[in-house]
Amino acid sequence: MEQCQNCGSSLKPGTSRCAKCGTQFAPPPPPQFQPQPPYQQPAAPFPPQAHTPQQYYGAPPGYPQQPPMMQHMYAAAPGGPLKSKFVAVVLALLLGPLGIHNFYLGRNAIAICQLLISICTCGWGAFFVILPWIFVEAIMIFTGSLKDGLGRPLQ
Repeated sequence: MEQCQNCGSSLKPGTSRCAKCGTQFAPPPPPQFQPQPPYQQPAAPFPPQAHTPQQYYGAPPGYPQQPPMMQHMYAAAPGGPLKSKFVAVVLALLLGPLGIHNFYLGRNAIAICQLLISICTCGWGAFFVILPWIFVEAIMIFTGSLKDGLGRPLQ
């Protein structure tokens, strides 16, 4: 508790006037907040150990490491299996104005463009714009110069 500087009587917390002598006091300053210190990573309990292949493959120390398994020649490529040329050409010739073959190949932006041209022009754009485009794409697929959406060759 604080005391009055004039009469020495005790003051109640948060008051700005002495009840005994009536002396006016300035209100106490608001509490000052200190910024919290930045977070620091706790110290490691022991020095980090070097990781060895034996830790990952389960071979005890001192024993030779087994060679990694040979990958099968028909294993899936990264990003899924390779797309078929035959399926792409058939889709291009049968459902080309809708861009289905490009959806199949993972070329979604081009497929959406072909689909919108067909829908927005009520089929006229499909006849005059997309049909020549489809025949060129079908030839490119057949010759192998057109890649899928991930840039991989067609199978």
